[in-house]
Amino acid sequence: MNEAPIRTGDADRIVRGAVIALFIIAWSLLLPGRLAEPATQTFADDAGDYHNVAAHLVREGMYSSGGIVPTNEREPGYSIVLALIYTVAGIGNRWAIFFAQAALQLIGAVVFMREWARWSSPRSATIAFVFLLLSPAVLHLVFFAYREAIAGSFMLLWFASLLRWLRTAHWPAAVAAGLAGGAVAMTYMPLLPLLLLVPCICLLLRDARLQCAVLLCITIVPLLLWVGRNMQHPATAECLLGGCTRGAAAWYVRSRQVTDLALWDPPRCLWAEYISHDIRRLPAACDFGVLAEHPLPVDPALRRIAERAMQHEALGKIMEHPAMHLWTSLWWLAEFHLPYVNGWGFAYNILETIATATLLLGALLAFVRRRSPLLLMTAVIIIGSATFAMIDVEPRYRMPLLGAYAALASLGFTKHRTNR
Repeated sequence: MNEAPIRTGDADRIVRGAVIALFIIAWSLLLPGRLAEPATQTFADDAGDYHNVAAHLVREGMYSSGGIVPTNEREPGYSIVLALIYTVAGIGNRWAIFFAQAALQLIGAVVFMREWARWSSPRSATIAFVFLLLSPAVLHLVFFAYREAIAGSFMLLWFASLLRWLRTAHWPAAVAAGLAGGAVAMTYMPLLPLLLLVPCICLLLRDARLQCAVLLCITIVPLLLWVGRNMQHPATAECLLGGCTRGAAAWYVRSRQVTDLALWDPPRCLWAEYISHDIRRLPAACDFGVLAEHPLPVDPALRRIAERAMQHEALGKIMEHPAMHLWTSLWWLAEFHLPYVNGWGFAYNILETIATATLLLGALLAFVRRRSPLLLMTAVIIIGSATFAMIDVEPRYRMPLLGAYAALASLGFTKHRTNR
């Protein structure tokens, strides 16, 4: 099938080139400061877990945080990427990590922009490109060892390949969509519900059922391999997809919120976390520190039993208070769409607040002006934000979905009709 070329104006080409140049310049200017920080700061908290697993993958070939007992608490995608980087550049090479993450973001943004131009317009694609490369939060994340740093890039590749497959019904696009979907699933397990959109799309495509089947199989294979690996180890056989400790903790906190918080407490919690930074007069359930009131046993076997009991009890309490769970979830949904601030000081917070407000305004305008926003992007935002709002929320968790928001915002800020 011969595809008609997309005519891109000189202004759009100049802007896109300038965006790439600004992204590279900003990364280069920020790099020395990030490398000057202690490595212990770079690999602290969650980042430390991914780094340790990657180091043991390189040294012993074992997916383990300690090199002794196999563990699957964290999904393997990001640690595998780090292990590949460490194999080439050395364990803990932060320059290589930051370079690889910036390169992935640039590649994902370029690939997505080229496909989005065919579904919308060259001008819309250019606007989306600006959001994907010059948003302060993007430049913030490429310098952190978090799974969000590459999950967003994988999502952009998934969007682009899926859109290309829907447009052309070509086998390479179907295979690429399957590979990208599998990478997303293995890197960010909470995004698994989004992959259910693929079989829903397949039900509408009667002429591409074989391609649909292959796409789904390619997507699922990495998950099946991960589950099969975990079934072979006693330490992981009871938690095949991982995240059981964190899942139990999240449900416990949510159960405490539906029982301990009053109706007016959720907005007070958000105000304290993002504005006043004073939680002294707030219920303990506002913060994950409430977990300290429910310590778990140190022994692994007893710990697993306690986790299952804690999660079962927590879900029971939530089912007893569905209205309060919905009420708190609505406030956490608002938190999900707050700017990703408190990263690099006041100037960064202001710029990120402006960028986030502009992004959300554009997405809203796409609906108000009836720009026919693509159903796929709308579904991704609804499913993704609802999933996090019901379980656990931080504005950082929204970053893998940036491509969907940028796509809708690009429609809201253009007067051109979409091509599809």
